[in-house]
Amino acid sequence: MVLMRGLAALAAVALIGAAAAVGCGGLSQSDADVRCNLEEQGKSACFDANVYALCESCFERCGDSCQAQDGTCPTVYQCPGDAPFDAGPDGL
Repeated sequence: MVLMRGLAALAAVALIGAAAAVGCGGLSQSDADVRCNLEEQGKSACFDANVYALCESCFERCGDSCQAQDGTCPTVYQCPGDAPFDAGPDGL
């Protein structure tokens, strides 16, 4: 009986660990690519390879909660709770 409880607890910890490793609410890389391809079509003037990588990372981390920051060029993507974008003293 004690062995069964121990195994059940171990299985629960493994399941929680697997869920944490995958992340909650994030998208797969292929789904993030679809979103970022759409974003790039609408914002091509402010979109390059670095922006695409930032976009992809954001959608993989927080899924639909990923937001493009208004008025930034190049475009900046952030999840809720991320620190505000700091462009440095020169704004570059």
